Amino acid sequence: MKKTSILAIPAAAISIVAQAQIDYSNPVVDVAVSESEITANTAGTASVVQALAVDDGTLVFFNRGAADGEASLNQVDLSGVSPAFTEIASQTELEAGTVDNSYPDVNGLVVIEGATPTYLLSQFNGSADDVFSVVPGPTPTVTNLTEFDGIFGIRTDGTNVFIMTENFFGAPEDAIYSIPVSGGTPSIAVSNAQLAPPGASEVGATAFALDTSATPAIAYVFSEFAFQGASQVGDIIMSANTATASSGIFLEYSSAPFGSVSDLVTDSNGTLYVWNDAVPQLDVFDSAGILLGSVGEGTILTALGSVDTADFNLDSNHLAANVVDADTVELFIANSGQNNIVRLTFSSTAGVSDWDAYQ
Repeated sequence: MKKTSILAIPAAAISIVAQAQIDYSNPVVDVAVSESEITANTAGTASVVQALAVDDGTLVFFNRGAADGEASLNQVDLSGVSPAFTEIASQTELEAGTVDNSYPDVNGLVVIEGATPTYLLSQFNGSADDVFSVVPGPTPTVTNLTEFDGIFGIRTDGTNVFIMTENFFGAPEDAIYSIPVSGGTPSIAVSNAQLAPPGASEVGATAFALDTSATPAIAYVFSEFAFQGASQVGDIIMSANTATASSGIFLEYSSAPFGSVSDLVTDSNGTLYVWNDAVPQLDVFDSAGILLGSVGEGTILTALGSVDTADFNLDSNHLAANVVDADTVELFIANSGQNNIVRLTFSSTAGVSDWDAYQ
C-alpha cells in the first residue's frame, strides 16, 4: 500500500497568505478635536457636543453651546494638519425642524451618505420630541419628519428611520418604531414584547445601535436591569431583525459588572462597540457576540495625560465609528469630561496565515 507524505505535496500548492486582523485592545488614542478648537470654530461659547456621526470619513457633530442661540450642526475635516470646520446649519435654521421651534436638545444624529448627504437628528425636550432632516446647502433645507413622545435615539438603514422610545419619557411603550426617511407617522417595527428580555416586563432600554451591514438591518438594544420593571432579569443586549421583528439575547452580562451602557454603535463591517460604564471600558464584539477586545478607561486617561476619571465621560449618542480601510478603524468619542472629541485608532496586527489556520 502506497503511503503519501505531506512532504510530497508541491510547495506551489500550499497557499500561505497573511490575513490582517484588527487589534481592538491597543488603540492609538488622541484628541481629534479639542475644546478650544470647537469653541473657536462654532457658534458656541462652550463645547457641549451632544451627538456624533461620520459622513464618508468626515466627522459631523452637534454642539449645543452654552446658551440658547449657540447651537449648530457642524462638519470637521480631520485629513489636514489642523481640523477644518464647516457649519452645516445654525440654531435658527435647525429650529425649522422642531415643532415648537425651540433651542434644540439633540439626542440622535445619523447620516444618509451621498453626493449630497442628508443628516437626520432627533431631540428630546419632554413635551414635543422631533425627528428632522437637514440637507446642506447655502441655505440648508430643514424638514420635520415626525413628532413623537419618548424618543431617545435614532438610527437609519438609508430607507427608514428607526426610532427607539422609552415609556419612562412618555412613549406609548418601549419599542423600535420606524418611518420612511421622507417622514410620516411612526409605526412599530419591533414591539416591547419582542424586545424585552425573557422574564422581563419591560425593555428598560438605555442604548440603541443598528447594524446596516446585515440585510435586513439588525438592531441592538441594551436592556438595563434597573429599568426592566417588576421582573428584572439582568443586564442584557438584545438583538432584533428590523424586518421580521424576531429577537433574542445577543449578550448577557450575568457574570461581569455591567451596571449601565452609555452608548452602542456599529461600524460598516458590523462590529459592535459598547461603552461599559460599570468597569468602565470599551468592549468590542463581532456580529456573533465574540469579544474582539477591550480598552479600559485608564488607557484613555493616560493618553490624555490625566489620572482624574472626571476627565473622561460619555453619554448616549457619543460614539461614532469609521472604517478607514481593511487595516484601520477609528472610533470617535464625545468626551464630556474634557469637552473634546477623542479618537481611538485601531490598526491591524501581524496576520494569521492560511497555513496556520489550516493546521
